Amino acid sequence: MQTGKDQDEYLTQIRNQMARVAASDAEKRNLLVFQGQLPKEVLSVSYENSVTHIILHADLLFEQNSSTIRNGSVDILNRLRALIAGPAAKLLITDSVEDFPDSKTVDGERILEIVGILEFPTKDASQEALTTETLAVPN
Repeated sequence: MQTGKDQDEYLTQIRNQMARVAASDAEKRNLLVFQGQLPKEVLSVSYENSVTHIILHADLLFEQNSSTIRNGSVDILNRLRALIAGPAAKLLITDSVEDFPDSKTVDGERILEIVGILEFPTKDASQEALTTETLAVPN
């Protein structure tokens, strides 16, 4: 027979476990809705005739004034990959870095990381679909 104290301890243990699971789920959800939690959207998509116009705000994918990528950024770039795979898509990448001695280097490293992730083959890509063709980045 359980006493009231045992039942209270058991219920407290269950509540604590539920709180831990909820906190873990919230953290996972934050990674999935990373885009919606930012002051502005990472991707802006518009359609004109049959052309998809996409603006990527690269500064939101990285830690401030560094080339350290934030959690969830690769998921956003994977969504971008699907958008630019369409027949007619135009991509504009905007970035803002504060003015400091290495700001141009950081800006360049960010773009290289973005292009590298976009060009990295997906798990569904077949070996035949892979090419040695490089992605042209305009100056």
